[in-house]
Amino acid sequence: MPPCRPDPQYSLKNNEQLAQQLSDNFNAFRDRNNPGYISVDSIHAMAKKGWSPDPVMNANIRLANELLRRPELMSALDRNTSTGALDGLINRQNVNAVIKGENYFKYKSDKELAGEMLKHFNELKSNPRAGELSFHDLRRLASQSQTGDSSKDHLVQLAQEILRRSDVLKKMDNLAGRDNDGRISWQALYQLSR
Repeated sequence: MPPCRPDPQYSLKNNEQLAQQLSDNFNAFRDRNNPGYISVDSIHAMAKKGWSPDPVMNANIRLANELLRRPELMSALDRNTSTGALDGLINRQNVNAVIKGENYFKYKSDKELAGEMLKHFNELKSNPRAGELSFHDLRRLASQSQTGDSSKDHLVQLAQEILRRSDVLKKMDNLAGRDNDGRISWQALYQLSR
């Protein structure tokens, strides 16, 4: 459960600033049971520590509490860079992806992404009359550069983000259609967005 009161200093920082601070203090948050990683549990453990005469420790405690107040940031940090799954482990690559990532959808949950894909179902398909959205359509869109046209760029970023999350992409593929056919039905998106 997140702390009740926002920190007067840390609550004013944006997600990328908090991620940068986590990167700068990565070793202080490391999980002893998972070398090379911070875990969601180690962030909780830091947040539960009592105040200390050490100002660096106090800053880390305040950072941990603010991270826990932002579930969308915690999910973005926790997201496995290969599969997109939430695995409870955060490595430096995860943190850097949050700091440097410019995709609008990086803080969105899988459910929110499915809802957004449902909303733009026909626009995401190369043939609006096709019954399903293909992985090929998503890859085609994701490979396009930003155009400055906000509605087009929105679709490009949506396709890029969903392709980064192979675990949810597989669920979309297999939920309401033939397994592993590279196609996503409207029904699958509807079910995942509820």
